[in-house]
Amino acid sequence: MSNAELGTADEFLTEMEDIYADLKQVRRSIRLGDVIAKDLGVDSLDALEMLVVLENTYGVTLVGNPQVAAVETVGDLHTLLGALTGARA
Repeated sequence: MSNAELGTADEFLTEMEDIYADLKQVRRSIRLGDVIAKDLGVDSLDALEMLVVLENTYGVTLVGNPQVAAVETVGDLHTLLGALTGARA
């Protein structure tokens, strides 16, 4: 795990756009208010793959973490990652 710093919201959104492009084979703009399942069309398998990429990037545990169940939006995910990495989300 690389333990990268979370960075700003804009940096996180760019990272999420890259992850989304890898998963869905299409690039799109992602906003903090986007609902991951509804707005981004991310199914459970895509979500699992996304969480693994984020775990490897930030050196945190997301898969199996009960706090992930409360994540609905990209902003929620950013806030959770901030809490887990000790960064300001």
